[in-house]
Amino acid sequence: MSDYLARTTPIAAHTDLTALMKTGSFPTELAEAFVSGKDPDLPSEDILAVTPYFLAVFDGMSSPLRAAGSLGSGRAFAEVAARTLVDLPANATARDAINAISTAQMSIHTEHPGPSGAVAAILSLTRMEVWRVGDVHIRIGEQHLPAHKDVDDALAQFRAAINAAHLADGMTLTEILTTDPGLAAAAPLLKLQPALANRDVAYGYGVLNGTNVPDRFLEVHHIPDATVVVLASDGYLAAESALQLAEEHLRTAINHDPAGVNELRDFAKTVVPGKNAPDDRSYLRTTPLTSPFGRST
Repeated sequence: MSDYLARTTPIAAHTDLTALMKTGSFPTELAEAFVSGKDPDLPSEDILAVTPYFLAVFDGMSSPLRAAGSLGSGRAFAEVAARTLVDLPANATARDAINAISTAQMSIHTEHPGPSGAVAAILSLTRMEVWRVGDVHIRIGEQHLPAHKDVDDALAQFRAAINAAHLADGMTLTEILTTDPGLAAAAPLLKLQPALANRDVAYGYGVLNGTNVPDRFLEVHHIPDATVVVLASDGYLAAESALQLAEEHLRTAINHDPAGVNELRDFAKTVVPGKNAPDDRSYLRTTPLTSPFGRST
């Protein structure tokens, strides 16, 4: 994207436009948007959806257990979710949206073992609500609601401990970055993880994967008037108050911790040489939102 376009639209320069799904004009409430893949040779599995009524981040889950060189299924799940959202009526509820997305995803077939699906944060401009399924960062005014899944926390801690031990035992940083022995050691958990998807059990988690999302995993957050909202995938450390801050904090962490055992531990992956970042990343920020919007419902 040219610098001129970046100055005249809310879409930031260097955005992967193939990962932007838009209908209608940009809503005036959209202040800043960006999406980029971690690998310059592969499409992003994060998708942004932008409509006059909804703004959303969809983060496709890419199983590290898939065959080398093969594409993950996350892009398909995220694309179907975004396409479904842009066709929803303005007055759709959180449950309407999630049920419609889950139904549309039922035709997606996953060929690889391990986790699959997509997670999401959706801003309903009509209802002044943010809806979340899974681990996408949210900021509502000064309130930060970070991405979180118990099963990911368990895997990330285990993986980081393995890699830290290998580094202490003499393995080079280059070896850690290219082989990620901690992630390899976590393969049994990754293989079993789908059994916890949309299950109301210990370590269960919500995900958009074509199955029913229980109420426990569907969050609805109400937005006060005159409030800025930020949605950011877990390719960022947090839903920072500006894209530049999110990028700066991520770059600093990458420089300090490419092995992902300290600041980047929760990413549960290394920064592989030749890639832009440890994960795909997407970001949306609004202007101060005020209700009512005068939109037809």
